[in-house]
Amino acid sequence: SSLKDEKTPGHIQCYDPSTMQHLGQVKAMTAEEVNEAVNKAAEAQKAWSKTSYKQRRTVLRTIQKYIVYHIEDICRVCTRDSGKPKVDALLG
Repeated sequence: SSLKDEKTPGHIQCYDPSTMQHLGQVKAMTAEEVNEAVNKAAEAQKAWSKTSYKQRRTVLRTIQKYIVYHIEDICRVCTRDSGKPKVDALLG
């Protein structure tokens, strides 16, 4: 299967590599859109660098709790996206 589909120009087709099941599509970003996202991330990092240890810890703990609570869903998506077995998806 191809990542490009003439019926949906400007999109990338996504497949589960272990089954070749079509999972959907995502918009292909232009170079300009990628640069804009990188610039936004750089600006966000500047704001993040000004936060206190306590603020960062709170944010990271919240993310950690979310990951732990949703680990099954995260592993399922990682498995479908990468073709890895569940245990490998769990370990990264």
